[in-house]
Amino acid sequence: MSDGVNLSPPILVRVIQFLSDGNRDQLPNSWATTHGVSGGASDDSDNDGCTNLEEWLLNSDPNDPLSSLWVDLSSSNISWTSRRNDLYQLQSTTNLLDGFLAEGNPLLSTSTNEALAVEFGDQKFYRIQRLK
Repeated sequence: MSDGVNLSPPILVRVIQFLSDGNRDQLPNSWATTHGVSGGASDDSDNDGCTNLEEWLLNSDPNDPLSSLWVDLSSSNISWTSRRNDLYQLQSTTNLLDGFLAEGNPLLSTSTNEALAVEFGDQKFYRIQRLK
């Protein structure tokens, strides 16, 4: 496969995993069946503000309005919704092209909401990564 424009060398593309979507609703059949989702990708089964497609991408429960990830940045903290006993890592960067680095140690969640102190000043981008 070549891009046909920049004379880049051909590459081989292999599909490693294929999730069947028989009804073409943009949701894997296995996930929709497991969670009892009958609506399409744009529906919000639990009325939490996240579509079923976003719930699938976040690996959250489309039937539990407390399972979606919500992040809030205040004057000195970053807080987010979490799952008990899941491991989270706060990461940051000053340049999105350089990638993210860990800020401190991973946090084992003990509640459905977590918060960490953050430094403000120069431009900085944050993200929360769920490790488990």
